[in-house]
Amino acid sequence: MGAEDTGAPYDLLEAIQDEPVTNYAEVGAWTPLSDPRIRTDPRCHIVLHINWKAQTLPVIMGGLPSKSKLAATSTTENDYHNLPQPAEETIVKCSPRAQIVRGNYSTPTFLVHGTNDELIPYQQTEGTFRELVKRGVPAGLRLVEGAPHICDLSSDVESEGWKAVVGGYEFLASFV
Repeated sequence: MGAEDTGAPYDLLEAIQDEPVTNYAEVGAWTPLSDPRIRTDPRCHIVLHINWKAQTLPVIMGGLPSKSKLAATSTTENDYHNLPQPAEETIVKCSPRAQIVRGNYSTPTFLVHGTNDELIPYQQTEGTFRELVKRGVPAGLRLVEGAPHICDLSSDVESEGWKAVVGGYEFLASFV
């Protein structure tokens, strides 16, 4: 289920900075939703919001303003809580899967996905893999059985996530 929306108020724009953020090391649990800081870290509010309110595409594609940039407009923070979905042609332009299906993608690609991902169904990755293969794009896939969303960041060399990433590097190294 992930982190359920409890309806508690949150400041969506609190984490938006005027300058790029270069380090997100603060929240780093193996299973991201198990880290108790996810409810208090403003950056996590953005991630939770886009999932709770079906705002992933509008926020990723259109962004959110910093509070200082918002102050220079007649818009309010609340206007950013329910942004309209982008037009299909806009989505297609930046969708890796759409570009694969249209034959516009040829980069060798290795995919790693946990089968217990609480945010994105691993079946989406399987479908992308099948499309790559169907179009003759060199591709590899490693499903990590029972692993959560961030299964490929382990520093334990015996973990299946670590082994999957090593397999990915080996795959990619075969093309250079």
